[in-house]
Amino acid sequence: NIATNTSNIVTNTSNIATNTSNIVTNTSNIATNTSDIATNTNAISTNSSSISSLQTTVAGKQNTITAGTNLSFDGNTLNAVSTTINAGTGLSFNGNTLNAEVTQSEVNAKQDTIDSSNKLDVGLIDFNTGGTIEINDRLEIINDTTSQLIVKPASTTGTDAAITIRGARNGSTSNRQSQVRFENYDVDFNGGQTSDLGEIAGVVQNSASNIGGLVFYNFANGSTRAGALTMNYNGRWHFGSAFQNTYKLQVTGSSYITGDLYVGGAIRNR
Repeated sequence: NIATNTSNIVTNTSNIATNTSNIVTNTSNIATNTSDIATNTNAISTNSSSISSLQTTVAGKQNTITAGTNLSFDGNTLNAVSTTINAGTGLSFNGNTLNAEVTQSEVNAKQDTIDSSNKLDVGLIDFNTGGTIEINDRLEIINDTTSQLIVKPASTTGTDAAITIRGARNGSTSNRQSQVRFENYDVDFNGGQTSDLGEIAGVVQNSASNIGGLVFYNFANGSTRAGALTMNYNGRWHFGSAFQNTYKLQVTGSSYITGDLYVGGAIRNR
């Protein structure tokens, strides 16, 4: 019986060999799949050629615009046309002109996005708004062409031009409520220094009635202000630092006249 069992074991060994052959067959199938992948690669190359053909077709159809796209051609120029403006966008059309309407609050919200130095670099600005423009910050006009600032009317005849400087103080007669300053910057002086040359200020004389006059200031050392000439609310002048309302002209100090002096009234010793 033991010998018979040994024969059976040999038979089983043959079956194992047969399974090994099947594994080889499977390996052949894997190789066949590899060939299929190569075939797919050729198909991709064929599609690439088709893509090139489609690109040519797109170029040939670029002048075909679907209605409602707001596009049109002028020769070889593509124009975008839109007359539909959503309410609240701040945009409107006047014929073919697009107008931008920006509120003061929108300007204030964006005023810190100009650039890192907080400067707006522009050329010629035409503020043709028909209303009032408020600039809630310091404004500098930097240009080498004079005049840097021109104020003129829109009309060419029959219209005046004016600049208004308005202070906002109450109950004060010791301040210079509105001022025009004259300065000069010298790059060769003290490594670059600005000095005051003169100033004209509107000063309130009577705070109860809010009336006053002009004071002309000099700067002997380029920085210290001193009153040199005043004109009060009655048009009376004083070569001095204070307002006077007694004479049409008063001179505090000596006078030197190189021409003739005509006196229509009496000369009095006061």
